[in-house]
Amino acid sequence: MKNYFIKNETYKLEVTDWEGKDPSLTPILFIPGMLGTAVSFKEEVETNWRDRRCVSLSFRGRGQSDAPDQGYQLANHVSDIVSVLNQLELLSGVILVAHSRGVPYALGFAAAHPRAVKALALLDHPPFHLPIEPEWAEKLCAQLRPGMPPEKVIRALQREADFRDLRGTLAGLTCPVLFVAGGQPGSMLSREDLVEFSQGIKSCVLHVEENSGHELETLPLRKLLNPLIN
Repeated sequence: MKNYFIKNETYKLEVTDWEGKDPSLTPILFIPGMLGTAVSFKEEVETNWRDRRCVSLSFRGRGQSDAPDQGYQLANHVSDIVSVLNQLELLSGVILVAHSRGVPYALGFAAAHPRAVKALALLDHPPFHLPIEPEWAEKLCAQLRPGMPPEKVIRALQREADFRDLRGTLAGLTCPVLFVAGGQPGSMLSREDLVEFSQGIKSCVLHVEENSGHELETLPLRKLLNPLIN
């Protein structure tokens, strides 16, 4: 595992990179959720994906990435993904695995670079970039602890959360899509949501992880993705 930084304009982004044993396999970009970081998928990668290159990033304001005072709309997060994949020369083809708030970030990228996405795993979040209630920021700021984004970032994430409906992007994809919901309380998707949001997708696998909530602790991601990827 290597940790390094990539620039998006003037901002420095933290990247975690696992080389993998087989360079012929399509790389995976793991996209963390709202407060996740480049090491959020460390256990998943090192347990299940040592055969192929895997990359993850800390979006602006998270982890060791730079934390500007503003610039936290959907388009800003998509530009972080583009910067990482462009500078790593991975825009020719990558598998995206996105959890929670990372789902609209991944779909925003797919809307701009559909040919770059060879498969897509969307984990427990609807295909929307949703507004965030001020109470969310107030609650987090009242319990800040080491490893969390600074208060200015939390408040900017809430303030700049612009609504975007990304169902059209999802339905327009030609790559295989894995759509996952948790089956326990706390999940952001229901079984009915999976059926509704998968309408129009050319190649889609739906899965409910019965024993997990939003964090999908028991998800057999490798088993589910293997039939969809090379």
